[in-house]
Parts: sequence; C-alpha cells; structure tokens
Amino acid sequence: MLLTHLKLSIRHIVKQRLFSLINIVGLAVGLASCVAILLFVRDEMSYDSFWPEGEQIHHVTWRSTPDGRGELYLGATPGPIGPLLASDFGADMDAVTRVTNSSEAVIRDGQGLPVMAYFVDANFFEVFQPSFIAGDRATALKDVSGLVITESAAQKFFGESDVLGREVHFGSGRSFIVSGVVEDLPDNTQFSYEMIVPLLDTDFIEDGHVLTESWDSIGFMTFVKLKAGVPATRFDSLFGSFLDRYAPDWGVDFVASERWKMELVPIADMHMYGPARAVYKPKGDINTVYAFVAIALLILVIACLNFMNLATARSAARAREVAVRKVLGAGRADIIRQFLIETAVMVGLSVVLALAILEVALPYLNEVLAKVLRLDYAGDPLSLAALAGLALITVIGAGLHPALATSRYLPARVLRAGRSEPAGSVRLRMVLVVIQFAISIFLITATTIVYRQLNHMQSLDRGFDAENILWVSKMSDDAVAPMQEAFKKRLLDHPDVMNAAFSWTLPGYSGRSYNGVSGVDGKEVAPMAITTRYVDEDYFTTYGTEVTNGRSFSKAYGTDAMRQKGEADWHDGAGLVNRAALDYLGLGTAAEAVGKTVQLDTITITVIGVVEDTLVDHVASGSEPMLYVNDPGSYARLGVRYRSSDAAFKDVAEGIWREMFPLVPPRMGFLDETLEAQFAADRERGFIFAVFSGLAILISLLGLYGLASFSTAQRAKEISVRKVLGARVRDIVSLLVWQFSKPVLFASLIAWPFAVYFMQNWLTRFPSQVGFDVLTFLTPSIGALVLAWLAVGGHAAFVASSNPIAALKEE
Repeated sequence: MLLTHLKLSIRHIVKQRLFSLINIVGLAVGLASCVAILLFVRDEMSYDSFWPEGEQIHHVTWRSTPDGRGELYLGATPGPIGPLLASDFGADMDAVTRVTNSSEAVIRDGQGLPVMAYFVDANFFEVFQPSFIAGDRATALKDVSGLVITESAAQKFFGESDVLGREVHFGSGRSFIVSGVVEDLPDNTQFSYEMIVPLLDTDFIEDGHVLTESWDSIGFMTFVKLKAGVPATRFDSLFGSFLDRYAPDWGVDFVASERWKMELVPIADMHMYGPARAVYKPKGDINTVYAFVAIALLILVIACLNFMNLATARSAARAREVAVRKVLGAGRADIIRQFLIETAVMVGLSVVLALAILEVALPYLNEVLAKVLRLDYAGDPLSLAALAGLALITVIGAGLHPALATSRYLPARVLRAGRSEPAGSVRLRMVLVVIQFAISIFLITATTIVYRQLNHMQSLDRGFDAENILWVSKMSDDAVAPMQEAFKKRLLDHPDVMNAAFSWTLPGYSGRSYNGVSGVDGKEVAPMAITTRYVDEDYFTTYGTEVTNGRSFSKAYGTDAMRQKGEADWHDGAGLVNRAALDYLGLGTAAEAVGKTVQLDTITITVIGVVEDTLVDHVASGSEPMLYVNDPGSYARLGVRYRSSDAAFKDVAEGIWREMFPLVPPRMGFLDETLEAQFAADRERGFIFAVFSGLAILISLLGLYGLASFSTAQRAKEISVRKVLGARVRDIVSLLVWQFSKPVLFASLIAWPFAVYFMQNWLTRFPSQVGFDVLTFLTPSIGALVLAWLAVGGHAAFVASSNPIAALKEE
C-alpha cells in the first residue's frame, strides 16, 4: 500500500511540474532559512556550556551606583573580592579564582610578537578544566614561572605542539617555562586566551598601588565554583553584609551595600544575560535571539501557507480523481493518507534542497556573523533530529489542511460536474495570501527602520572629528611610558602630521572613569560622580572639539596639570567641563563657569574652559556631564591627526614604533574605523533581517505566481470569451493583476500597525531616534506590490495573448 501511495505521489509531482517546483523551492528556502537561524540561535545560547561541572561555575558581577549617576553593570570586580569570598564562603564554594587579560609581547628573534595572555590565580584549573594535551592540570600553575599554552599558540610561536619545558620570555621582563599544553577552546566562549600565566601582585602595580589589593580598581573577573547542590540564590542576602564588612571606610555617608551590589551569574548565562562592560567578548542580545526565532517561525509559516494555498487550489483539479477513488471504495482515511504522503515526498525533496542551499550559504553567513555555524551530519545527532522534527511539523502543518479539505468532496456532486470545491475556498486562499504578504511587508518595514536608525546614529554630530586620526595604544607600557614624549615628537616631525595628543582613552570609545564631586565653587554639595577624561594640552585641537569659553590646557601655565610624570599623588589643578556638566554641577552659564572650582575629594580643580558636548562611548549612550583634567601620569593612548592616505601613514607610524620599541608589538588603528566597529553587531543583525525578509517575500511571490497560474488556467474560457467580445490584452492583464493586487494592499494595512508597535519599542534604546515617515511604510509596500505585478503580469500577458480558439474549441 505504501509503495502504491509513493508511486502515485511521484506521478502527481512529475505531472504537475510547475506547482511541484514552486512548492519544493518555497519549502526548501523556508526550511533552509529556518535551520540557518536556529543554528545561529543555538550558537548564541550555548556559550560556555561545554565546561565540566559547568552548572556549578558562576561569574561574579558587580553593580556600582556612583553618586548622582545611573547604575553601572560590570563583569569585573575589585581585586580583593576573590580571596575574601574564598575566606568567608569556603564552606559553600569549592574554589574562587580571578582572571584578567593582557595583550603581552613574546620575545622571539629580537622582536615582540603579540599574544593574548590571561593572568589567573593558581587554582584556575580547579574551576575551569580545559583538555590538557601535555602537562598536569593539578600542578601546571603551582610554580609562578609555569605557563600553559594553547595548541594553536604553540604552533604559532614554536612551530610544533610538543613544547613542554620550553622557555617563553615576555617583553615585560617575566620569563616562564611551559608547564602545560591545552586544546584550543571552541568559538562559543567568552574566553580567548593563548597563554595562561600565574597572577602575581607585582605585575599589577600602578602609581604605587597594588591593584590586586585595591578597591579603587575594578579590573579582575572573578569566578566561583559552588559545591554541588549549593544554590546561587543563597548568597543574595549575604553579599550586602559581606561588602559592608570589608569595604574601605570612605566617609560617614558611604555605605558599601548601598553603593555596590554583587550577583552570581551562571557561566552558561554570562554571554546572553551578563553585563556588557568589563567583559572579554561582546555579549549577546536575548532580544535579538527572540527576534530571530520569530523570523524563523514566520518564514516557516509563510512556506507552509504557500504550500497549503497551492495544494488547496490544485485540489479542485483533482476533485474527479478523488471522487472516482471514493466510488471505487477508497475511504476518507485513504485519501488523507495519500495526500499526506505526497506532502511528505515533497517535504523530503525540500529538505534535500534546503541542505544543499545551507552548504552553499553557510560560509557567507559565517563571514558576515564572524561565527562558525555548521551542520555536522555525523557528530551532531541532535541537529539531525531537530531537522527531522522540523520536516514532520512542516508535513503536518502544510499538508493536513489540504488533505482534510480534499477528502471531504462528495462524489455525487463532483461527478455531476457541479461545484467541486467549497464556496469559501477562494476566499480562504486570498486570506492566506494576505497573511503571507503581511508578514513579509512587516519584516521589510522593520528592516528599513533598523537601517535608517543605524545611518541616523552614524550621522550624528559626535562633538569631535574622527577622520584622519590614527590612535596608538600601549603608551602606558613600562617599556614605552618613559619615551612617550620622544615618540610623539618623532611623529610630529613627519610632514604629514598636523597634531598629536595624549589621553587616557579615546573620544567616543573605551569606557569611562568616574571621580566623586564633594563641592562646587567652595560650597559643599551632595555627593555626585562625574565622568573624567585625562588629556594633554593638544587634545581639543587634535580632535577638533571646540572650546567655547575660556581656554584649553597650556604648558605655559604651570598650575594646569594635576601631577607631573613620576609623581604618584594628585594635587590641585585646572580642568574644562562640557555643557552637560554646567547644570549637573550647578556652574551656571558657560561664561559664569570659568573660574569656579570643583572639589574632587581633597583635590581642587579650577574650571578654565567650557567645551561642546561629545559622545562618551557608543553613540547609543549619548553624551553626559564630563570633566577634562590634565594628568600626564594617566596617558595610555596617543591620537595623531595626519594628511596622507591611511595605509601610508600607518606604515610610517609602525616603522617609527618598531624602531623605538622593538620588543613591544605595535597596537594602533584608525579612529573612524574603530567607531564604525561599534555598529558591527547592529549591522550584522540588520543584514540578516534584510536577507531573511527578502527570502520571505520571495516565498510569497512564488506562491502568488503559482496561484496566478492556477487562476488564469481556471479562467481560460472566460478570458477567451472576453477576447472574442473585444477585450484588449491590456484590459485582461489589468483585470488579473488587480485581482492579486488587493491582497497585497490589505496586507500593508495589517503590517503597518504591527511595524509601528514593535519598532517603537526597539527605538526606545536610542537617545536620538530616527522617527517614522510615510516613505518608511510606503516603500516596502510599493516594492511588494511591484514585485507582485511582475510575478502575475508576465503570466497574465502570456495567457491574454493566446489564441481564444484553443480554449473554446471544446464548446
């Protein structure tokens, strides 16, 4: 019986080539899109889920609320937190370990080669257990001169993986003996180490302060491994008193548990639900995951509706076949089984075609998303099971309704040559077309708004000029810092260089530093915090930020700098504020602010100028109150404005760097490209939205073309009569095109309100929003309408141009 059903199914598929091809291609594109999206979602949701005993590993996150500012959610903690947690909660924790990363230089043949090194506590491998190729996990980091290297890093630096006992020399002066070799980590992890070395207090001393013991420096990621069965929620009520017990005494108004909060986030949730700041890789976005899942389901729904529509449309042509089979004894169950098997055969062919599409498309998708998505047919039975389940859902979702509808036909009515399909079938098909196009137009409209918002953010005035700026990092490196000024001078001597400026961070990038304000213009104020930027005398000229009132820093004034090079402590100095800080600090107008003082604890800063607002971090964060101070001891980056082409000048700068600092790998880039990279994730998501929106409209158009073909075939005699009675080809084409234009127009009216609702919610995350206009909604709808005309019009013109005798000769 099954073999008979299969033969009949194949015979029908071959006989109805056009409709079969449309169905198979539509389903294949829908399934391929759905699987590709689900591969992306699985990758995003599986970060750091591979660690042994991973359910016990938690990341300690840090919430800080500076006075007068919003909450900061950080992935790093102060250095003392790790040892104190181990001391207080050792009964509930198997181990607590700290991690911090650093781009180091490995000395090979007199040159410094860059390497990503993780400095960790000696018990790191008690929490994390990568697979060791060589060496002993228990003892690899017990000796402070031990170093664990990844297999790929061993090949990179030594040309082989058998490197146990080999020496490694860092540019910082530390030397190590390779004590272990571990396998490379998979891509879906927050970690990206090449070497793992023991963390020493002496490696982290800044301005005389040991950072591992300092509560001022939040720079260490802390991980705990809870004992089996201990819930992370147990510590929610304990961390407040823990902070109050150990935090430094910073005045009568300071309460540690009110200023700071600690939480335990499962290691597998760190990528998706953890903090975005002070982490080693960009975090995921659960809303994006939800959106992609929704798109996958919508595309699959469109493909299934497409199949249902064409199947029910063709059921009228097969009415006599069904009626004859019933007269010959076939039951309704036999009819349903036959149609479901036909659907299963087409879905099977669609799955094969979908896999072929995926094999071709995944490399391009991986390149765009910077991921390694793949279908492992042999080693990933879960994916194959999911694909089989998806195919089964498609068979039922796409084939059940046509099978049930067709099996209801009454033989007597059909064989009397009366109506063979229910009166509501045509209306149902139009409703399904409306739903398909409503989904497609919604996706395209949403994509249009995403791209318009991204372009709007990039066109905002940042308050500085990022073009033709080369930034150079590592200026605070021990080997570089003593020769900062000499390096700057070498660059300024080059004829293509216009200006150069030192700063702690780059404008519009690289995070924040806060200082507490306790007084303004000699009067005590409620404690507040202000974003502070450490810059030199040439900063505003180099970056093109306008000083609207007062003056900039100048070496001609010996009192501007808060300290000189080599000094450990700050003293009174000068500063500039931006316009946002005027109201925030109560300084009055820009003119009134010049000459007033701002008290930073024991340091008095005299305001010497006011500058325009600039964006602090990502464009999405907007501007905020900011204080600029002159502190030569805090310079970590150099910005250089140049005239020549990008590549040419970068080569010049790298040549000077390698000549002056041969053991320190250069780290530099272009500011405009660095800022552009802030939009990379959004652009990737926008691109994916655009691609799958386009595929959704493609599937809908395939279905529309199939329906148009069926409709014109059904109306062949009507069209011929119209031609005989004098109708022109243009009139007939207009009639058919208008028939299929109405569903697209109705779909637009349905899609627009949904697009407004969902995209308004998405836009609330941005301080400056692009807003909606008529073209945002009309353009996708008009585009869909034009494509529908093209899909229907060509076929309609062919039918309208045919000889009416061919259709009327039977009469």
